[in-house]
Amino acid sequence: MTQIRKTALAFLLPVFALSSLGTFAQDAANKNDPATWHDEGIYYYNKDQASNPMIMIDPSVAGEAKKGGFGHALATSYSGGLTQTKEKAAIAGAHSQTIISNKRPSFYFYFKADNLNPKLFSLCEFDVTKHERTLVVGSSNAFGGRSGISEKQIVEFTYERLSAGIFKVTPKADLEEGEYCFVYIGKVESTFANGYYDFGIGVK
Repeated sequence: MTQIRKTALAFLLPVFALSSLGTFAQDAANKNDPATWHDEGIYYYNKDQASNPMIMIDPSVAGEAKKGGFGHALATSYSGGLTQTKEKAAIAGAHSQTIISNKRPSFYFYFKADNLNPKLFSLCEFDVTKHERTLVVGSSNAFGGRSGISEKQIVEFTYERLSAGIFKVTPKADLEEGEYCFVYIGKVESTFANGYYDFGIGVK
């Protein structure tokens, strides 16, 4: 190697090192900034965890929809089919793996598709038993039925568009201790329709 090449290499190596370090620092900053693009999904922003504030909420899959048990069947038989039978989606386990201590948390939605936004989701509170969490997804009687989440389990939220495909979502009021989820209710085909994005508030 000639002396000129050695000199040039000695000059360029520190430049490359500084450039790589700068890129790494920028990537780390973007990773912790909710206003910049992340992998598509729903995230909880924990401002108190400086090293990794963006917590991705993994979706859970519900078991087969359940209907009212023996009590409902008995009531239906005596009421001539007028009694409503509730259809429920059930998720195994009484608690989510994602636990949030903040009662008014901020969530960030990242969409690749232009036709998706938070209006196509419902924020819901589960009914909790010892072994599962359930959500009413429909009801029926002898004369017909309807689909849709029970209004009693829906929690209102607001959202704002930060940039293309990035939205900030916040509950309108403090959330009580319990189990919650975001569920896709849109008619447009989407990967978000495959699960319940569940989390717990103040649950140990």
